[in-house]
Amino acid sequence: MACIYNTENQEQQFETLSTDRGFFETLFKTYGPNLVVVEACGPSGWVSDLCGELGLEIIVCSTHEDAWLFKNVKRKTDKDDVIKLARLAAIDQLAATHVPAKADREHRRLIKYRKKVVELISRSKCTIRSVFVFVSQGIRISTGAQTWHTGRIFLAENAKPLEGCIPDELWLESEGG
Repeated sequence: MACIYNTENQEQQFETLSTDRGFFETLFKTYGPNLVVVEACGPSGWVSDLCGELGLEIIVCSTHEDAWLFKNVKRKTDKDDVIKLARLAAIDQLAATHVPAKADREHRRLIKYRKKVVELISRSKCTIRSVFVFVSQGIRISTGAQTWHTGRIFLAENAKPLEGCIPDELWLESEGG
C-alpha cells in the first residue's frame, strides 16, 4: 500500500502496490515525490537503489523506533501503516535506518543461503545416522567425515530398492536401487 501525501494540505491518496520494480518506477515517475518513505523490509534495499537511480530522497525506517510503535493501536492495517508513515515523515519524526550497499546485501544473502545449505546437509546426515543407529536396531556406521566420503560405499551397500524390502527393511529403501 502506498500513500501519496501532500504535506501542504494533508490530502492523501492511496495506491495498492505490486512489489515489482517496474511498477515502483512508474509510480515514482508519475507522482514525482519529494520524499519516499518505506519501512525496513525485504524490498527496501532495491527500492532504495531505485530511488538513488531516480534522484529521489528516501527514508528507510525501522518499525522498532518509538514513533512507530503500535502499543495502543486497536486496528493495524497496511493503509493505517502508510498514513502513519506519511504523517510521521511530514513532522520529521522518522529515524532513517542504514541500508547496506547492493554488493553487501548480495554478499549477506549468499552467506545466508550457504548457511541454510550447510544446515540442510547436517540435518540430512543426522537423519541418515539415526536411521542406521536407532531404526535398524543399532547398526553402527563410521563417524565423522569418513562416513560421508569412504563410508558412502557402506551406505550404498545397505540401501535396497523399495520393491526388494520386507516390512522390517523399509528403512533401507533408496530411490533407484
